[in-house]
Amino acid sequence: MSKNGIAEYQKFLEFRQTLIDLIHRHSISHEIKNNKVVRPVGFIRNERELRDFTLLIDTWKNMVDELVSIDPVRFPENSHIFNPPPRIIYNVDIVKVYIDSAISSRLIEKRIIVDRMKRHIKALEKDAQRAATFASTHVLNELREELAAMEADNETHYRCRNSNGTETICLLTMTDGETVRERCPFSGFLIDNRSGRVQIKKRREQAERRDKLDFLSCEEVKCSLPSVAGILYRESELLAQKKRYSEQKSGVVVTD
Repeated sequence: MSKNGIAEYQKFLEFRQTLIDLIHRHSISHEIKNNKVVRPVGFIRNERELRDFTLLIDTWKNMVDELVSIDPVRFPENSHIFNPPPRIIYNVDIVKVYIDSAISSRLIEKRIIVDRMKRHIKALEKDAQRAATFASTHVLNELREELAAMEADNETHYRCRNSNGTETICLLTMTDGETVRERCPFSGFLIDNRSGRVQIKKRREQAERRDKLDFLSCEEVKCSLPSVAGILYRESELLAQKKRYSEQKSGVVVTD
C-alpha cells in the first residue's frame, strides 16, 4: 500500500472502467460519453455470471474502503467517482429502456450572482490595458447592463437550468406487479435474467419533459458570468407559468 494512495486510486479507475466495459458486453443498452461506454444496462443470464459480477461489485466496494482508509479527505467516501457502484436488480419481469435528455435546475439567491458580477467587473476594470481593448470594453459594458437589470428587478432568486447531455431511465415491472423507475448510474447496473423470461420492451423516445413547458414562455435573464453554467430565469415568472399551466390542464382558475 502506497502512503498517498495514488497508485491505489489509479488501479481503482482502471478496474472501474474494466467493470463498466464488462457490463457493456452483457448489456441491452448503453450510452457513449467522451468515446467511452457509460450507463450500461446489463443482463445476467446464468449462475456463473451472477457469481462473477457479485465478486466484482464486492471488489469495487473493498477498493473504495481501502482508499478512504488511506486518506478520507483526498478520497471521500461520498465521491461521485466511487458512487454508486454497479448493483444487481432481482425479480424483474419487464424492462423498458429510455435514453432521454438530462436536465437539471437549481435555485440561486440573486445577491450571490450580483456579488459575483460586481467582483468580476471590478477585476476587469483594474486591468486598465486589457479594459482599453474593444473586446474588453464591450464585455464590461454588457456586464454593467446585466448587473443594472438584475438590481432593478424585484427578484430574490433565479432558477438556473442546465442541460447535462443524456440519461438512461429504466421502467421495471417487478414480479409482484409494482413498477419501479430506475435512473441508470454512470457505472451501470445489472438485471437478473437467469430465468430467461425478462421481457425487453421496444425502446422509444421519452415524451418531452413537462418542466420544459415551464421555461418556454419565460424570458431569460442575461448573465455573462463565466462561473454561471446554465440559463437563468426569474423564479417568480417560472412559478406564475407553472400556475397557468396547472390551470389550463385542470380547467380551474385560481385567483389570489
